Amino acid sequence: MITLHEHTIEESIIDKKGWVLDLGCINFGFSLAMKEYCDNIICIDPNPTIVNIPLGIHYEKAAIVIDDKSEVDYFIYSDIQSYSLLNPKQDWCSLERVEKIKCLNFKSIMNKYGIEKFELIKFDIEGSEYEILSQMDWSITKQVSVEFHDFRFMNPHYPNNELYYESLLEKLNGKFKVMQHKKTDHPGFPLGYGSNYWDSLFVEI
Repeated sequence: MITLHEHTIEESIIDKKGWVLDLGCINFGFSLAMKEYCDNIICIDPNPTIVNIPLGIHYEKAAIVIDDKSEVDYFIYSDIQSYSLLNPKQDWCSLERVEKIKCLNFKSIMNKYGIEKFELIKFDIEGSEYEILSQMDWSITKQVSVEFHDFRFMNPHYPNNELYYESLLEKLNGKFKVMQHKKTDHPGFPLGYGSNYWDSLFVEI
């Protein structure tokens, strides 16, 4: 296992000619680092501050959803890396405005690019991961690397956050191995405020 831009992956099972899906790619750091291990990277992020797309990256300005919605509300916060489809009652950043944005789902992405299975799906989508991970068909990917957002009070079971993970791990039992899933503090937050599952990795059995 290796860690690229705060996301751990199992590089040994990645087919260089396969496809990686990067969900939440605002600065493209992870995607560009992944080019060493996989030729084909698709980035999905509706953030309006994204303008310059690196060469060799497939980019879709859209939000990933689990259903067939064509557009959703997008909440613009004071921190450009915190824009989200969610608007929690508690948060550490302030809401500035709401916009309507285009949506894509896994089926539409896979059909467009002719993909049968992803080598990796990386999630950093500011709270939308909870619904998607609990409802998606995990057989579409070999592995999932995800940053959860308990620290933004976005877990649907808040304040009993662990109930979500118990349900998710039960769903994955016998299908995916938990390679990494440990709550840690983030150095960018005051002690006690950044406790979160920052870097979880699940690999297909």
